[in-house]
Amino acid sequence: MQWLNIQFSFSETYVPTYFLLTGAFVSIYVVYYLYIYLQDTDLKMPEDPQSPIKGLQSFRQEDYALFKRLQREDIAGECFQFITSKNYRLGILCGESGVGKTSLIQASLIPRLSGENSTFQCVYIKLSNEYVISSIRNAFIKQLDLPEEETRDKDFINLLNKAREKVGGKTLVLIFDQFEQFFVHRKTREKRKPFLDIIEDWYKNYGRYPMKIFICIRNDLMGYLFEFQETIEYPLIATQNYFYIEKFTPNQAFQIIKVIAEKENLTFDDEFVRELTETELADRQDGLVSPADIQIFALMVREHKIRGAKAFTREAYEKLGGIESLLFRFLREQLYRPGRKKNVAIYILILLTDLERNVRSGVRTLKYIQNRLKSIAGEKTIQSSLNWLKRLGIVAEVPQMGEDKFAYELTHEKLILPLQKLAGPLIYSSERTNQILDNYYRRWLGNEHAKKFLLGFRDYLKVRKYRPFLNWGTEKEQKEDFIILSEKNLLKTFLLICFSILLLFSPAMLWFSNTGQIWQIQKDIISLLKKTEKNSSWLKRIAASFLIKGEIEKLNKVLENIEEPSLKVKTYLELFRITSILSKRELSDLFFREARKIQDEIEDIPIKARLQIEIADRIWEKPERRTEAVFLLKDVRDSLVPKIESNKIKVDILLEIVDYLFKKKQKEDIISFIDAAEPYTDGI
Repeated sequence: MQWLNIQFSFSETYVPTYFLLTGAFVSIYVVYYLYIYLQDTDLKMPEDPQSPIKGLQSFRQEDYALFKRLQREDIAGECFQFITSKNYRLGILCGESGVGKTSLIQASLIPRLSGENSTFQCVYIKLSNEYVISSIRNAFIKQLDLPEEETRDKDFINLLNKAREKVGGKTLVLIFDQFEQFFVHRKTREKRKPFLDIIEDWYKNYGRYPMKIFICIRNDLMGYLFEFQETIEYPLIATQNYFYIEKFTPNQAFQIIKVIAEKENLTFDDEFVRELTETELADRQDGLVSPADIQIFALMVREHKIRGAKAFTREAYEKLGGIESLLFRFLREQLYRPGRKKNVAIYILILLTDLERNVRSGVRTLKYIQNRLKSIAGEKTIQSSLNWLKRLGIVAEVPQMGEDKFAYELTHEKLILPLQKLAGPLIYSSERTNQILDNYYRRWLGNEHAKKFLLGFRDYLKVRKYRPFLNWGTEKEQKEDFIILSEKNLLKTFLLICFSILLLFSPAMLWFSNTGQIWQIQKDIISLLKKTEKNSSWLKRIAASFLIKGEIEKLNKVLENIEEPSLKVKTYLELFRITSILSKRELSDLFFREARKIQDEIEDIPIKARLQIEIADRIWEKPERRTEAVFLLKDVRDSLVPKIESNKIKVDILLEIVDYLFKKKQKEDIISFIDAAEPYTDGI
């Protein structure tokens, strides 16, 4: 066994340089953190609720006065006129995504129908993946202040009667927004039939249940309404019960931007904005301008205003870099900001989207989103990403009646196409993973559930990563069981590999363990003792080994075999050092006394002097014995050195002590030893 004392040291030059570079690196990191992570660079909705810049959020009822200036008065007036007519029962408002259907309803139609002397009571119902009757019940509770216990377990007719009692003599107007969600989440006629039967009963018995219904739906999903019309035998007639809301003309867009500039105190260049609405903002196919594009353009201009640039001018436009694919650029710039976990945000948006039909997937609770994405991010990261998306106006918070007070949905379906472009690689990877899972599953079924056709490690990791976005089809439970079996098979394989590695390395682990090392020492000791019991260099190590093991009898036998006095002294000093470390005071004192006794008996003065220096070095390690160590060194100088015949050896021994004291920083004692050596230097 061998003891090594390793000392690491830095030169006086390297230490300051090391800490200087470390400090510079830490400073740069802190500055970067403060700039990237703490700097508030996200686009935010204006704090003023009356601001005309809403981003992708809808205008609300409190925006009624402002909305009257935003070029929707004509169609709002037509809708109001026909809804309030005596013969009106049911009507449809349709338009493409991003055209402003929800804003028209909330900021114009509902305020008109809810005036001071109005004989109508509006109830706004936004459809989602929730059951329609549940959505109606929740709307009645919140908007009509119906007691929750009075609406529990009530069917539609009873709910309607309770609502009519609450509003007195007013006529109920139920406004269904996002009506396409009813068809998207109920894909078969059987699932849609209960609600369609309710509507049919109401429509055909209107005298018993006087109420008006206004439906808002995307124009590209109008085909779904054929089943609706067929059930209640209801014809759609333009300008009577069927209204189409179009995008803005360039002139209307110009007037809207002018209002925004006025309200936001932005510089407005008439000539430039007219050119912009006609050539840049206008769609190349129909020549019309999307309200969503106007809002995003205004929002991005507002950001430049905050940064000190001008507003609706050519200069600001050039700084924006044009408006080609404006919504895509807006989404990309927000999701790809430094310090943002863009993939988590994109995964959340994909969860809120039905990519097959290009519609919202409905409202999703925080628990649902966290559970679906638990293999991708932690709960806090998901919550943080949701809050950030909500601040940007990309995700909307929807109040709930159940345990979860809020749920989340995509703010606007206009986001879906740009999202598909941004999430292209992720969508491709999930589709590719879906194919891999399906191929493995089919082969596994076709080969009588053979283990070799279960998922491999790399493919399992892909399936686990993209699991929230897999298309399970009608075999979801079977495929989930297949994944669990693959998981168990991989775990067994992993344990088998670990066990094999353990078996392979167990001899090495045993070899380097304390027991193994002791066994090796004993083996070496036996071998050495057989070869020669007089081998002094090895006997010193053997003695130390027996001391550590506590085998005192064997230790004594080894000490007896050491004949050379100087080696015996060094062996006792090593034993003294070890017992001092082990806090064995009695043994330590015993070994020290034996070392001093043998050293005292040595007749060779130079050897005796050097051994005394080594003895002093051993006891120097104990602070309470340093005075004794200095005394031993001075004894060498005063008593032993003068007895040495060779002046050269005298000088060498004294300089050894000087060097030793210098290392121990005992400068006050060094001079006396140098002075003692000076007389012996003549003639050397």
